[in-house]
This record gives sequence, C-alpha cells and structure tokens, in this order.
Amino acid sequence: MSQVFSDQASATVVNSDPEATITIVISLIAAAVRADDAAFLDVPATPNVPIRVVAGSIPSGDLTWLREKGHLNNEDGTYVRLQTRPPRLARFMVLQIRGRAGAMLVTRHERGTRLNADERRVTVLIRDCLELWLEAERSAGALSASLIMSEELFRTRLAADLHDDVGQRLSALLIEAKRLQKTTGQMHAESQYETASWIFEQLQECNAVVRELVYENSTTALIEFGICAAVRDLTERVQARNDLEIECSFGVAGGGYDLSYNDVPHSIQVACFRIIQEAITNVVKHAEARHCVITLTLNASWLSATIADDGCGFLATTTTRDGFGLAGMRQRTEMLDGRISINNNQPSGTTIQVDLPLTFASE
Repeated sequence: MSQVFSDQASATVVNSDPEATITIVISLIAAAVRADDAAFLDVPATPNVPIRVVAGSIPSGDLTWLREKGHLNNEDGTYVRLQTRPPRLARFMVLQIRGRAGAMLVTRHERGTRLNADERRVTVLIRDCLELWLEAERSAGALSASLIMSEELFRTRLAADLHDDVGQRLSALLIEAKRLQKTTGQMHAESQYETASWIFEQLQECNAVVRELVYENSTTALIEFGICAAVRDLTERVQARNDLEIECSFGVAGGGYDLSYNDVPHSIQVACFRIIQEAITNVVKHAEARHCVITLTLNASWLSATIADDGCGFLATTTTRDGFGLAGMRQRTEMLDGRISINNNQPSGTTIQVDLPLTFASE
C-alpha cells in the first residue's frame, strides 16, 4: 500500500491495483516471446457477452475469430489465422489460467513467427507464476470478505441486543418516569416534579441514542434492497435530523456489459456502505457543510463512490477529521485492495473518492 500526501490539495491516496500487476506480467510475456500483442482475457461463457480485455491488447477482429473458432474454449494451444484479402498470416498462443473460469493469456505474432522451445517454457513459467499470485489474491480476498462479514455479524447482534434488551428497559423506565412526573405534578411537589422531569428528559435522550445506534449498526435495508436503497435511506435520515442537503446519484458504466448493483458481492456492498456512512458522519460533525453529493458508479471492474461536500475542509496538519473515521475508511479500502483518495481544498470542502475492485472479490 502507498500513501501520497499533496501540500496543495491535502490529498491522501491509498492504491493497490491487481490489474497493474497483470499489466506488468503481460509486458513480460510480450517481451519474452517477441509478440506483437499480448493480453489477459476474461471470456464469458455466454457467447453474446463481450470478451473483457483485463490488460494488454489484441485486435477485436482476432478476438472474434478466436472465439468463433472455439480456440478460447480449449486447453492451451497455438492457432494460425491465414487470410488472403488482405494477405495475412498470424499465429496465436492461448494459455488458460487454471482456477479462474474464462481467464486466459493470448499472444499474437504477425507473419506466423513460431516460438522455440525456450520461449514456450518461459511463457508457461510466467503463466504459472501468475496463477500462484492470483490464488494468493483470492485467498486474501476471501479473508478480507470474511473479516468484513464477521464485523457485520457483530454489528447485527449488537443492534439486536440494544433493541431487545436495553431498548425495552429504557421504554419501561420512560413509562415509570412519566408516571412519576405526573404524580408529583398532581401533588404540587415542585422540587420532585422538576427532578422527575429531568429524569424523563435524560431517559428520552438515552432512548434516542440507543435507537440511533441500532439503526447505524443494522444493515436491514442493505440486505433486503441493496446498496442503492440503503444509501438513499441513510441520506434521508441524515437530512431529517440536520441542516444538510444531500444529493445521490447511481450510475452504471457498462460499456456493453450487463451490469447490476445486485450482482456486486455483498462484502463489497457492505464495505462501500460503511465508508459512505462514515464520510457522511464526518460531514455532519466537522464540515459545517450545507450541501453534499454522493455518487455511486459501477463498471465491470470497480464499484466507485464519491462523497463531496462544500464545508470548511480541514488542515492536513491537524487530526480533527482524520481520526478513527478516516482511518477506518482507509482500512476497509486496503482490506479489499481498493483505492481511496481524500482531497481537501480548505476552505472549499472535501472530496472522498473510493474504488473497490470487483474482479478479485470473494464472498
């Protein structure tokens, strides 16, 4: 993980991009075998769903030809494409990525250049190393998802205990305090009445705090309706209690893919929702903002969230808004190999950008 601080914008960036590693591997393969092109592909099982080029490049016409000929469905192999108009001879090597359905490495050699034995061994060795790295990424992703879901299980149990135990006790005490207040009022016992009224008010405040804790730790809306509905519900509750206008927008940058927020792994939705929740809490407590904009964007590789406010910002040299809340955002992002940037242009507000990868997410 790397953290970069900018004096001008007071920006903090945490960046871990698996696709960057794959891009390096593709460059190594292309150099090792003197290929004209090389790419890491995700080939969907459904024929009408486009092939996704994760890293590198291969001409789209060649991808279509390889798919139509069934060369992307087989084991490792070498295939020759011969064209007469215009004259062309191209040779393709396809290496399947074991343990990852639909993933493969493809190289392209124009003029039909053949690979010698050493070049083949080097390519297979690089493929094997990539497979080991991907397996380690999957294991790390599964552990991160497990940790996130364990925390959510704890939060759910805490919310249930607060509601069923503490909440019920407070409700009973409120009834008795109200009864005491009424009795002392009828007895014209002014001192006792004031004490009873104070006790009743304190119990009301405690009850409100408990209700808020129950809501903050519960993910009912998220579980039942998904992250978009959960974010809307969150912002409506925040606006009802604070002088803050919040705008929400949800977009899908499909690029030909059939994408839905419902398909985002639950651990990713939970992490994204908690980051947005903490960001809004920071805005309410510290930003003195009047307006906040939340933007969610989904594409084939990432779930991205942007939270921007028009508040007072914060100094990079202080920790007023860089305490547990922002540290928690960074931690959640790092656990999922995501990217987070916190851009502060004091005194014109703060923008938090979070990108959580979908490619290597595990439930």
